[in-house]
Amino acid sequence: MSEPNYDDELSPDPAWVAILLACLWIALGAVFKLNSASPMDVPEVVRDFARNWLGLDAAGTYRAAITIELWIVATAVLRPRLGWILLVLQYLIFLGILVQLMVVGAEHCGCFGGTVDVKPWQMALMDGSLLLGLLASRPWLRLPVLPGHPITLFTLAGFFGLAAWAPYYFFTTADAPLMPEGGPTVVKIQEEGSTGLETPTNEQGSEATTPPTETGPVLPDFAELHPETWEGSDIGSLDLARWLTEGADMMYMVPPGARVILYRRSCDVCAAHLEELALSPDPALPIALIRIPDADESVTTLVEILPEAVWSGELHHLKKGYAVQTPQSFEVSDELTVQNLIDLSEGH
Repeated sequence: MSEPNYDDELSPDPAWVAILLACLWIALGAVFKLNSASPMDVPEVVRDFARNWLGLDAAGTYRAAITIELWIVATAVLRPRLGWILLVLQYLIFLGILVQLMVVGAEHCGCFGGTVDVKPWQMALMDGSLLLGLLASRPWLRLPVLPGHPITLFTLAGFFGLAAWAPYYFFTTADAPLMPEGGPTVVKIQEEGSTGLETPTNEQGSEATTPPTETGPVLPDFAELHPETWEGSDIGSLDLARWLTEGADMMYMVPPGARVILYRRSCDVCAAHLEELALSPDPALPIALIRIPDADESVTTLVEILPEAVWSGELHHLKKGYAVQTPQSFEVSDELTVQNLIDLSEGH
């Protein structure tokens, strides 16, 4: 039996080509996730596994997914004899998740975020082709065994550190909006075409003062709400209340005995539930509405009919949205606490 013929390292060896293609695809997905995807684009089966088995919230799962993908890419490029094995395992995991999404009838996989609509079967076809190409190239035979050069190992460690840092630097989370240090910043508004050197005047020609505008709070990219902690809590102390555009105290505008409903405009279950309430109102049960802004506010609005509400509010818009299933419903007790919390999204 003849020994494998190792080509020169710089030659377009099939195993190298297969590894590089597989790496480029994973790296592309990681970059899209970091730039345009939200933690809620991570498949629910992955988020559930990470929460139940690893204790990670949605943001932690999102960061971990990006970091691990970049680690695998760096390992495959710099240490291909080990990296090709990690690539195979990663693509098998991808395919397992995609099969589960196809079984439940998911319309998109979320692999590249909400801005790129890729169906699970399309992504499975691509991932499966890259996996077959990688295995067909037989990297276990073609790739030479190379010693671990200190420069290679140092570079790999650097990439590992960069991959762990990037999801924290380019993606921010917080428990509440952060007000600017020292209070709101005051700026002056300039009219269009102004050089900024003119002295403002009123209609009588005398000097006028331009009303200052206060900057809003510093907002993170993403926030996670925890409805499971709301039952029995004061409505003004909810993590939900902290993100109201008009301040947490506005929750006390909801009268005792009212039902509060959280909804998104892009949520079909929300649309159906709110339409039912609008068409069949219960005079004995006043409704208060809180809108959770979508990360992408240009998405198609499905909510067309709203019930008459005694109070309406909305949360600050965040670049990557909020981690909370909608619609959620709870009632306000006489003591202004949460009671009868119901996740109306369950079963849909």
